Amino acid sequence: MDDKGDWYFRDKVLLPGEGHGWSAHDHAVVTLVVSGRLDEGLAQEVQSCGIFELHYKPRGQRHATFTGPDGVRMLLVGLRGSALRELGAPAGDRARTFPGGARAARALSGLLAVAESQERGTDPPRRALRQLWEGLTQESEGEPSARPAWVTEVFERIQAEDGRRYELARLAREFGVHPVYLARAFRSCYGLTIGSFRQRLRAGRAVARLSAGRTPLAELALELGYSDQSHFTREFKRETGWTPSRFRATASSLDRLR
Repeated sequence: MDDKGDWYFRDKVLLPGEGHGWSAHDHAVVTLVVSGRLDEGLAQEVQSCGIFELHYKPRGQRHATFTGPDGVRMLLVGLRGSALRELGAPAGDRARTFPGGARAARALSGLLAVAESQERGTDPPRRALRQLWEGLTQESEGEPSARPAWVTEVFERIQAEDGRRYELARLAREFGVHPVYLARAFRSCYGLTIGSFRQRLRAGRAVARLSAGRTPLAELALELGYSDQSHFTREFKRETGWTPSRFRATASSLDRLR
């Protein structure tokens, strides 16, 4: 299917030093980097997208693309018309890079389903677009000004620790609030519990490890803080839509320049 339809999929490789000058598309673009790094020059900044991170450009966004010394391989979907309405334009009217990890792994399922639809010459199923949408939205988004500063500090503290060692009672003491109040304030501001946030961070660490190495899954589960491999599989699939073994096999097949 060509670029004149409502959507298209591309598996694109740029070699080291390749890119293009200023241009703009008449459609939105969702990109998942699977190897190397993509740098996008915008009007006032440069946005970088690394391995298993997502990037979104709205329609009409002027940009220049360039790569680093390792080049880049990226899976991208162009969306307009009904396909874009189905996705819901979750990132609004600005370009942005979304953190990788669990969300990128979930979006990968959608991207591969869109690619399969293109091969068959059919429209992508709603499930595929929904998985893309899930990759481009998160409960922790919102207006920072609407959050108390101390809640933002709690969020950043847990994030900095990758969800490894947070203790609700300790955090509550440090910030001078009751643990129940802290938990409620966090959920009110970020739309998910501290426990769910911790699980998402841990799944993100797992995505990085599964993408980069061959550590046995049982050993990796314990390193990441899961009780055993079964616990790892259940939680990872809930966060990403993949089992660890299937994600590792898929990531391994993608994580190289062709």
